Amino acid sequence: MKFVLVLILVVAFSGIAVLNNHAFADRSTVTIEPVAGSGIAGCQDDGGCYIPMVATVDVGGVVIFQNTDTVAHTFTAGTPEDGPSGVFDSGLALVESSFEYTADTVGEIPHFCIVHPWMTGLIVVTGSAGVSGTAFSDVNGNGKQDAGEAGIPGLEALYVNLADFSMTGTILTDDRGVYRFEIPAGGYLIQINGTDLFEWLTIPDSHMVTKNFGSQLIDACTAGYDLVDDQCIKDPGDAILLKNLQKMIEDMLVEIEELTQRVESLESAAAS
Repeated sequence: MKFVLVLILVVAFSGIAVLNNHAFADRSTVTIEPVAGSGIAGCQDDGGCYIPMVATVDVGGVVIFQNTDTVAHTFTAGTPEDGPSGVFDSGLALVESSFEYTADTVGEIPHFCIVHPWMTGLIVVTGSAGVSGTAFSDVNGNGKQDAGEAGIPGLEALYVNLADFSMTGTILTDDRGVYRFEIPAGGYLIQINGTDLFEWLTIPDSHMVTKNFGSQLIDACTAGYDLVDDQCIKDPGDAILLKNLQKMIEDMLVEIEELTQRVESLESAAAS
């Protein structure tokens, strides 16, 4: 029986560890690429002109601009309205060339292309713990935000502290579909209400984890409604959280049952 109990504990903690490792993302380096064909106006209305549109990097980390497009661009800190800020400027970056910038100050750095001023993006430099990302309509279902897959504004993101399972914060995604929580290091459930999307993750000290949410169902419900059993339900509150917790427990119980059967089989074989 002691052996079975040990196996149960191993399964439970291993399941959480796998989820945590899957959610963790290294932010010491981030690469930004222009969307193909962004030298022609229109990308700004079709999901954005950079991949990613919002790049998160730790303070002291490196931002790499890789020109994968077929025309030259500049990678310039600032905005088309106010001009270059002087934080960095690649000059004219030719096709297949790259430019690197070391982020030395916590904060937000807007950037744009001087040659093609409709191309705008944002770099978030963080020295604090938290999680940020984009909720987007994953039209092709590949799990990545591709050109033409716009962020969804007005969705409610929430985080739940797993230390006591209390609902401790919500925020609406902005006009780009971006959410951002600055929260202490620890274990959390992150969820986008109005969708079937959630993730269990661990936030390390002084580290901003990136977690994007893309789904073909993400725009099935408007803000204020949650997707429960393929139906939009207004303000179900803890119903979604409870459903997700129950699913995780059910999966663990199945694994525990399978392991218990294997142990009993081995004990029976050993006894004979």
